[in-house]
Amino acid sequence: MALDHWPTIVLLRRVPDSRDRAALERAVQRAVASAAPANSVLRYAGANAAGMTYYEWRLGKVTCHIGQCSARFRDVGGVIDASLGRVVEWHDRDAGVPNNPVLRAAWDAHAAWTYVDALDTAPDCLPPLLRLSAELIDDDCLLVWDCQGIRPPRGPMALLAPAVRTALASGRWPD
Repeated sequence: MALDHWPTIVLLRRVPDSRDRAALERAVQRAVASAAPANSVLRYAGANAAGMTYYEWRLGKVTCHIGQCSARFRDVGGVIDASLGRVVEWHDRDAGVPNNPVLRAAWDAHAAWTYVDALDTAPDCLPPLLRLSAELIDDDCLLVWDCQGIRPPRGPMALLAPAVRTALASGRWPD
């Protein structure tokens, strides 16, 4: 059964992720070792003025990404008036802010974020992305967030306890 959304996993961080392309590529190689066929060659795909750097790789025929952002996670978007053919209203706000006070404290402490995604809804894309998320967790990670809401058995966010990292490393969302 296909997923409802493209899987997107976000790691909220205290500081920006400083890993370079080669280190990220090694993480992809470890995460997809059991998922064949995969092309774990990471290609620089660009950057933007908001502090985001993008990398691209392939999982079979599926395009996947790693993004590193040196700013807080924000929902930046606009309302398009089709009759005018342009954006008529912009917004820039915190997105996904949890109500749980413990999760909210972790959210409030984040200053940067990293994400991994797959541009496909095939369920076999999810385990390698979860394993890659585990590979990217370090001491500066505060919170892991399934921002598309694809696997929320107990909610879409989890603090980074050892059991969470173990679950992610095994290719499943933490219980």
